[in-house]
Amino acid sequence: MDLTPILTILFSYIFSNWSWGLMDDLTLLGFKGSVFQRIWGCLTGFLGFGEFKPTFALYVGTFYASFSNNPVLFYISKLLIICVILVIWGLLGYRITGKKISIVLVPAVTLSFHYFYDAFFFLSSHEFLGVLFFGLAAHLFLSSIKCVFQTSENSGEGGFKGIDWKSWSFGAILLLVS
Repeated sequence: MDLTPILTILFSYIFSNWSWGLMDDLTLLGFKGSVFQRIWGCLTGFLGFGEFKPTFALYVGTFYASFSNNPVLFYISKLLIICVILVIWGLLGYRITGKKISIVLVPAVTLSFHYFYDAFFFLSSHEFLGVLFFGLAAHLFLSSIKCVFQTSENSGEGGFKGIDWKSWSFGAILLLVS
């Protein structure tokens, strides 16, 4: 497994200057008040532009309020979330293909998506949230399908056994959140 991209990112975190980065970060940091006031301010701000981004508003309200005085912890928490996303997608690739190489290959391909890669360096990037929730939804969709093809001793037939509607419903909710 080639750890060069992750090590490069880690070293850039260690040796770079910590700042809020983009102008978007300063705008999002400018929302004042409680977490709920920040969420509402962000949500209504985006609605003013014709965009409906409730997941991003929740992220802004929570993370920008929690780390408003410490961008270092914000970058580190985002790095941890991204590492979790890479594990989720690697395991998803393994569940689909049954090949252990997918655990490494799928995250490598995910890192080639430039919006996802930007999430390491720009706090205001939010595309990784869609990748996170879509990956979780895909796991639930896979779990909800009961493709157990059992052969009955009497009939000799196998078949599709149905869907676990609880997993499917929660997966659908996560898909909407993504």
